[in-house]
This record gives sequence, C-alpha cells and structure tokens, in this order.
Amino acid sequence: MKNRIVTFSQAAKTEILDAFNLKVDQATGYLIDGQGKIVSSPDGDPVEGRHFAGLKKGSLEIIKSDINSLIKLSDTL
Repeated sequence: MKNRIVTFSQAAKTEILDAFNLKVDQATGYLIDGQGKIVSSPDGDPVEGRHFAGLKKGSLEIIKSDINSLIKLSDTL
C-alpha cells in the first residue's frame, strides 16, 4: 500500500488540530499538545502554527510547510 499524505487548507486547520488534541499556543505561536508541550517535526524542530502543513497518514508526524520538510517528506513516499 502506498503512503498517502493529507494536507489541510487554512480554513480547516483549527478543526483538524482540534481532532488531534493540538492547538496553537497564543503566547508563542507554536503547536502544542493537550498537556501544553510544544510539538516537534520529525527533525526535532518546534512547529509554528502558521507552518503546519498536515499530518502523515497513520501517525501524528507533523509536517511543516517549509521546502526542506516537504523534500524530506517526498523522499519517504
């Protein structure tokens, strides 16, 4: 089975983040989980809410919208 990537429009971002118990911390702008811990990308960098590009299927692997993250993601598909 081929891996699929699902990405979300800006309008759907809050709804999708809510579904995974994630939100954007108003003080820092970073994505945080239900315990208030900053969420990291696969490379360990904290993810700003404005850079949220989606989630990898079958995981809570957060994908950032920068070119390096998207290239790394494409290499795994």
